Amino acid sequence: MKKTALAVIVISVISLSAAVEAGLTNFGMAEFIPNRIRGGTIKPWEVGAEPPTITIISPQNNSVFNQDKLTLFLHAQVGNSSTYTDRWLNTVHYRADWLQDDIYIYTKGSTPSIDQLPTSLNLTGVNGTRIPEGRHNVTVYAKEEGSYTVLGEIVGAFQEYIDYTFFVYGSSKVEFTIDYTAPTVSILSMKNKTYATFDVPLDFTVNESASQIKYSLDGQNNVTLANNTMLTGLSSGEHSLTVYATDEAGNVGSSEKINFSVTPFPTALVVASLLVVVVVAIGLLVYFKKSHRNKKQ
Repeated sequence: MKKTALAVIVISVISLSAAVEAGLTNFGMAEFIPNRIRGGTIKPWEVGAEPPTITIISPQNNSVFNQDKLTLFLHAQVGNSSTYTDRWLNTVHYRADWLQDDIYIYTKGSTPSIDQLPTSLNLTGVNGTRIPEGRHNVTVYAKEEGSYTVLGEIVGAFQEYIDYTFFVYGSSKVEFTIDYTAPTVSILSMKNKTYATFDVPLDFTVNESASQIKYSLDGQNNVTLANNTMLTGLSSGEHSLTVYATDEAGNVGSSEKINFSVTPFPTALVVASLLVVVVVAIGLLVYFKKSHRNKKQ
């Protein structure tokens, strides 16, 4: 028995010497099977692990919508690392300010798999209702899990290694506005009356920022406006006018319809009439002067 044990020791020493001579300096990993694992946690920065990357493709930040539902389209992936580690996404979820609970998009081992991200999701209100009107934000969170293995002590003829677990978190936030209300348009200058001119001023106000303003005269094609203007070259007769405004969300509001008429003052006739009056007056004056002279004689 002693001879057998001695033979095993000699063979082991010879094998170890041969491994060293062959350049296998990391003989613990190359030659020996680990027999003990000490698990634990480690801080992400200790292994150079960066947070997971989340890109929200839509809705875009500071955009405005008038839709009942929106599509959340995003991409998530593990972050970079300066050391070799095994890493994977543990969970991905989002939080909307109008919802009470977080909505989980992905959990490790679930469907859809992480390979199917980017993911397109419907954003709705409570129980599928429409998203409330107003300013909102959605934040997407990702939890990354990783393992990091280091060599430990050599215990006897075996190499010990330590398997650490770490978690690192990332998030991305987008803000947007839901607007279902059409703008209010008020015409200030024009009234339902008759104008004695071919040129009529058009002054109006809109109660919010407008992406486009147009007016329609007598039901004709809309004309784009930048601000208040003067309607020139109007024809004599009856007219109607409506001003339309489109806000940043795409809602269209309209003013009340103004019905007016254009009947220019008959200037030539008035001038002619005045001339007649003047001529008649002069004639009468001459007549009365002659009559007065004749009476004196």
